[in-house]
Amino acid sequence: MKKPTVTLGREFMTAQDAADMWGVSKSAVYKWISAGKPSAVRLGGRYRLRQSDVEAFEAAAKREGA
Repeated sequence: MKKPTVTLGREFMTAQDAADMWGVSKSAVYKWISAGKPSAVRLGGRYRLRQSDVEAFEAAAKREGA
């Protein structure tokens, strides 16, 4: 997985950062956010993902074999 090139401090990343890291489209990340996994917050009118939520999402995906 690719590390995000732009982070918002250490705690948050953008949907695009997550998409780049996971090798999926940004729309796929938004679809997952809409479904509640991973959780995200809206800051400045845009979604931001907490690093801890991203790590938890990745760990759950590995446990499920995704």
